[in-house]
Amino acid sequence: MSQWIKASVSNAQGSCVQMRRVGEMIEVRDSKDPDGPVLRFTVDEIAAWLDGAERGEFDDLPWVDQSSVTGISGAEAVGHRRA
Repeated sequence: MSQWIKASVSNAQGSCVQMRRVGEMIEVRDSKDPDGPVLRFTVDEIAAWLDGAERGEFDDLPWVDQSSVTGISGAEAVGHRRA
């Protein structure tokens, strides 16, 4: 089991997400609520989500405004992190 890793775009307003690997699963939680619910995904599911984010497939969701956090789109943020 790996340690929880906090997203680098987490901010002081409480938008904090953490991930870790447990066996063949990736766990995701809200760092403000460490005893709260944990979402579990397969490595393939996370890879598919990251690919979609990199391609900008989620940029049109009405509740997503990545630019308010980072000043760049979701696709740019994922591409920037992988570059």
